[in-house]
Amino acid sequence: MLSSIMRHSTLRTVAALVATSACTRAFTPSSVCAAAPNVPYINSKTAAAIDVSLMDPATSPSYTLPQLMELAGLTVSTAFHKTYPPNNFRHVLVFVGPGNNGGDGLVAARHLKLWGYDVTCVVPKLKDEYFEKLKRQAEDCGCEMLSEEPAAGYASLLTSETVIIDSVFGFSATGPPRAPYDTIVPFLHSTSAPVMAVDIPSGWSVDSGDVNDTKYSPDSLISLTAPKTGSKGFTGRHWLGGRFVPKRFEAEFGIKTEDIYEGAEMVRELTTTSDDAYSVVYVTAPNGDSAQSIASELVSTKTVACVNIIPAVKSVYAWKGKVETDDEVLMMIKTRQERVKDVEKIVKKLHEYETPEVLVVGVEGGSEEYLKWLGESVEKKTKKDKDEE
Repeated sequence: MLSSIMRHSTLRTVAALVATSACTRAFTPSSVCAAAPNVPYINSKTAAAIDVSLMDPATSPSYTLPQLMELAGLTVSTAFHKTYPPNNFRHVLVFVGPGNNGGDGLVAARHLKLWGYDVTCVVPKLKDEYFEKLKRQAEDCGCEMLSEEPAAGYASLLTSETVIIDSVFGFSATGPPRAPYDTIVPFLHSTSAPVMAVDIPSGWSVDSGDVNDTKYSPDSLISLTAPKTGSKGFTGRHWLGGRFVPKRFEAEFGIKTEDIYEGAEMVRELTTTSDDAYSVVYVTAPNGDSAQSIASELVSTKTVACVNIIPAVKSVYAWKGKVETDDEVLMMIKTRQERVKDVEKIVKKLHEYETPEVLVVGVEGGSEEYLKWLGESVEKKTKKDKDEE
């Protein structure tokens, strides 16, 4: 993935590497920006109690259902955009369930359409007039609406650029799916297209996970408010969205609300970073002396294993309304994935540019001997370091 800040234009070779990170099943960049926070999981009973408390008119915050649906849908669409950027995946197929989970999907569909995706929603039935309004809002923004399965089957809706949003059943669902969802859920379980599930994969037990051995494992999951105990065994990219929950809920319900989200972000990735995952960080500098100073600091502190300094790079870039051309040097920095943030901190501290380029590309393979040396040369983060991030 691309980790913050860029002063100069992306080199063609870097862009090519990022573009080829997409696979046929899902776009899953292998680098993350920071260690995943330690967030408690909750069961279905606690999740239901939190929803009641959020909308209790007698106590703060006294949200209305439309407010919560809008916040949840925006959260879903934000996590989706981060996981499946529109330059790689243009088409979104949203399966909308009959309850609040389906409402979240309709709101997400509207936002994603406004953000440049082509969106198709499968909406077999809706609960009440409010959900009809959500459907009309999404349709007014250009989302295509289908009320039933096409004659050629749901697979006929898929393209090479399609990602599915599973917003069929949420934390209150129990028992096997009934018509018309008894054809939708098996399709979700068998499709080869990438899927993002909302709150819990449809067909899983909210409290116990895939107890029916469906073998359904979406590529990504967005947990709302707090992750559910049934998703503990989930192995794909896992996001949390709940930046609308008051701090008092930490003591009241045993969830975490603070020190999760960064800046103005609505979501935070919970995916665990492998100890043996590596990244290459690209940084440009104005000259060899500047690059050498940064490289020496990075290597001597065991933040990275190696820095290649490549001279005579010509950079053409837009800066403050003008097209600039500079002669620069390029640093190729090899490190552990978990140390990328530390690399960025050192670069910002020592670099003379106002906004230095920091571009990160995940390492997907390489010489076993070289990767072993790379890992041994970089100091691992301690558990204390990870907990403090």
